[in-house]
Amino acid sequence: MTVRFRIRTLMATVALVAFALALPVELRARRERRRLASNGAYYLKVATVHDRERAVCESAAGRKPYDSIERQATQVSWLYGCPNFRDWPDEAAWHASMAEECRRSATSIGREEQAVRRRLLLPVIF
Repeated sequence: MTVRFRIRTLMATVALVAFALALPVELRARRERRRLASNGAYYLKVATVHDRERAVCESAAGRKPYDSIERQATQVSWLYGCPNFRDWPDEAAWHASMAEECRRSATSIGREEQAVRRRLLLPVIF
């Protein structure tokens, strides 16, 4: 009986040590996965905003003249570092390229998130 008790005690101790060593790695990987998922969602949201602005530019191309100062004033709250454009098609092309770049970044981040997810010891439920 004492040998069985000693072996079970030893097994329980080894299991606790393994759990204590694996827990920080698992928590760090989960935090990294959540950060990557959040960044990917942000890039997709920015791509949607650029698509919406591209649609605005394409619809206004023939109807009203382009006023760069007015456009910069409307975009200053959400878009920093926007270049000066000559006309509506020029701005629409820039928004299309930025939306595509944001989608590529979101795809790249999604691949990184999948790599982190594969390293997790326990499956992600949420």
